[in-house]
Amino acid sequence: MLNKIRAITKQKGQGIVEYAVLLAFVVALAMFLNAGGLKDSVIAVFDDVEDFLSYRTYEEYYRDLRKSSNSDLASIPNKKRIKADQEALQSLVQNLIGLEAGEALAELQKLVPGVDLAQVSPDGNYKSQEIEIMRYWDHFNDPAAVADPSKSYITFGNDSQVDAANYLTGNQTQTYKVNEQKPAGLPKKTVSTDRYFYSDNMISNSEKRTITAQLHYTDGKVDSVNVVARCGNNQDNSKNTVADGLNITVTGSGRKGYTVN
Repeated sequence: MLNKIRAITKQKGQGIVEYAVLLAFVVALAMFLNAGGLKDSVIAVFDDVEDFLSYRTYEEYYRDLRKSSNSDLASIPNKKRIKADQEALQSLVQNLIGLEAGEALAELQKLVPGVDLAQVSPDGNYKSQEIEIMRYWDHFNDPAAVADPSKSYITFGNDSQVDAANYLTGNQTQTYKVNEQKPAGLPKKTVSTDRYFYSDNMISNSEKRTITAQLHYTDGKVDSVNVVARCGNNQDNSKNTVADGLNITVTGSGRKGYTVN
């Protein structure tokens, strides 16, 4: 009997020692990760896994969120809304990859009817001019719109930029004309009741939003496109604020066909 008790005690003692060794290893690993660059790498891997499991295309976001109020969007983590906006930017320019300047021009004219070959052709640094694809003002959080969501709307910079909105949404954009400004008699502006971007910087106020693109060439063909979303009312668009996560370089289509700058 005594020998059995000693055997059980020995086994328990071994279990405690093993647990302590395992705990020490976990603590040491945590300290190592915190001290070195592996911490960020491990976090990035878990973020990528979470991103993959929760991945949705821009078309899915557009279908569900295009009429959403600011309060509705606030219930969704901003990180996921930034992801939707990145997908939207990618979808605007991904078809340019691999095209020569003339072909890229024809594709871009579906978005920006007024763009010409001089804007698209590469310079000595293998870059095109910065091209404005879309410009609009978000009135979803104006006091009247907050009180009555049916009065929420987007004002486009000019009528031709509805083409970019339709390109982005598969011709699902709902637009109409409104005389937004007083006195009466001014030209009516094209407005839309649909949202196009959803992250915090893109819905936080009624400042101008501008989406621009710049093509980069290798061996005469577009190998990447830098796409940037900015907010602000400066005449010099480069002085306006870049929206969080919305300065991306597109190198392909589909999920992760871009890198965030």
